[in-house]
Amino acid sequence: MNLGRIIKSLSWKQLIKLVSFALMRPIFFYCFVKATKQCIGMSTSYFGKTHHKNNKANAYRHALWNMLIAYRSTKAGKSLSKALDWAKTITDWHESAFANKDLEKAMDLHNNKMGRIWFEKIYRQNNVLSTTDLHHKLMKELDLSEKVSTVNSSAFVLKTLVYINNCIDVFTFENYQFKMDDQGFIPLSEFADLLFENDVVSLARIVTEQPDDVLFKKKNVKHNIRFKKVEIPPEPMFPDITHRIACQGGIHKDSFADYTEIMRSLQKQSSEWFEKFVDDYNEEVKKRFPKR
Repeated sequence: MNLGRIIKSLSWKQLIKLVSFALMRPIFFYCFVKATKQCIGMSTSYFGKTHHKNNKANAYRHALWNMLIAYRSTKAGKSLSKALDWAKTITDWHESAFANKDLEKAMDLHNNKMGRIWFEKIYRQNNVLSTTDLHHKLMKELDLSEKVSTVNSSAFVLKTLVYINNCIDVFTFENYQFKMDDQGFIPLSEFADLLFENDVVSLARIVTEQPDDVLFKKKNVKHNIRFKKVEIPPEPMFPDITHRIACQGGIHKDSFADYTEIMRSLQKQSSEWFEKFVDDYNEEVKKRFPKR
């Protein structure tokens, strides 16, 4: 849905049709352009480049696209019905303008439709809404999405998102959503700054360097963390430092609750130790330097 690539790949007939949209419906077309750019930005922000595949992230993107087109059109003063009609018209044109396999096309059209259905429902309940509301709605719907393998799949008659390839998934924990791989591992980089005030490598060392009988290994926390050396250009002040330690992998979703419980316990112990250290230090200062 990159606008530049869309235009470059159009035939003369398709390009004329696109120009006619812009000339005959300038406000609607402006909303379409802005919504498309915003949709790509939000999808990339939450899923990286994986939304270009036929997976759950792609389902999210297509539903969000239609929602944002309708959202921006209503914000521009258009009625809900006209905004939804425009979202359908322009996204249907997009699907017909580009060659796609039957199943992929069916998936895109279905997810486009679901975006419009949900936007109408949300708008009628509360027409003072934000793009954050749309995002939260879709993240909840991703948990209910259905995998399809044929155009005759029963999932197409359900009011849910559909996808073909399960190469991206979302794991929800305490109102946070984390991306995970197809084996159920959540990369440390996904939650290092959300749940804990630690950098990724520090978290990895805490998990992997514990004695056998305590904490993570006692709880059997499942992970696939591994370290590697990364070469870096030497700094004039530190000419001997030529590598840094990086890590890959993460925590399995089935172990995430145990992992979180352990980490929070460690943080509490660390805070209590520091508070005690400060109190002991202050007491020592009072003893050595009594008030006169």
